[in-house]
Amino acid sequence: MRKIYIYGEIGWDITPENILEQLQGIEPGKDITVIINSWGGDVFDGIAIYNTLLEYNTTVLIYGVAASIASVIACAGKDVRIAETGMIMIHNPWTYMAGESSDLAHEADVLAKAKTAIIQAYKRRTGKSEEEISVLMDDETWMTAKEAKEMGFVDKIVDPGSADIVAMYKIAAHVRNLKYSRINKVEIGANMNLRNLIIKLMQIPSDSTDEGIISALKARFSRAEKVQSLEQENTDLKNQVAILSSQIQDRDDADQTARATSLVENAIKDGKVAPAQKDFAMKLALADPDSYEEFIDQAKVLIPGGEDGPTDTPVGTGDPLYNHYQNQAN
Repeated sequence: MRKIYIYGEIGWDITPENILEQLQGIEPGKDITVIINSWGGDVFDGIAIYNTLLEYNTTVLIYGVAASIASVIACAGKDVRIAETGMIMIHNPWTYMAGESSDLAHEADVLAKAKTAIIQAYKRRTGKSEEEISVLMDDETWMTAKEAKEMGFVDKIVDPGSADIVAMYKIAAHVRNLKYSRINKVEIGANMNLRNLIIKLMQIPSDSTDEGIISALKARFSRAEKVQSLEQENTDLKNQVAILSSQIQDRDDADQTARATSLVENAIKDGKVAPAQKDFAMKLALADPDSYEEFIDQAKVLIPGGEDGPTDTPVGTGDPLYNHYQNQAN
């Protein structure tokens, strides 16, 4: 069954010509499905689309909103269904203009007649009287799926199914009027229908069936999800590496501190470093434990009496190796 997508503004994103293109090759009376998400738009383009769809055995699916003239188009369905979260809005036709009083009076008359035409579509679908419908339009009535069913605007509340596919069509609708899209360097005609637009953007065969298009969209979404998953996995791994690196650095720092402390304490015990010089010795040992250990091993001047020896005589005074590390510590 051919699917016709009415996503966007009537008269701009969707025109009667677009609908005829989407219906190309389908004889009147055949089964079609019309999927709607539109805030409305041009009244007379909407009426033309409504009358065109009446020639087919039309099933209407309202996936988002059918507001203003889009709600009239929805009434062309012999079977009208709405998503549980969908909505319908009906109101009086309106316009804006400039002119003298006779111009304004004439425009008011046109709006009144447009309202009469719209009422006929609502009346045909709901079975309500013209007076009832007129009041609903005067009040700008918003209907939830349940209310729309109770009022006769729809026959059934349904689960629309694959929301990501619907979103893809909606995204494509926003670029309909571009003369040229930089996406894949695809030239887009002003009146290109939504189906052909997606075929061009996705670079899939022009004779693809609706099922083929949906399959390609699903594959694209699947790849996008995999990329997002890999990006998240990469971020998680980087965070784990950073944590491990920090833990390793902390462990190395602790090991180096423990080694330096042991070297200095042993040097004091052996009478090679005076207790008063402990802080100075720790600086040397922490800066380069290997070289400090070598320095202590080669120290020639010992402090008499070990820990009780004099504290004002630096170990190794006059020794070039000692002077080197003293300068480094300072």
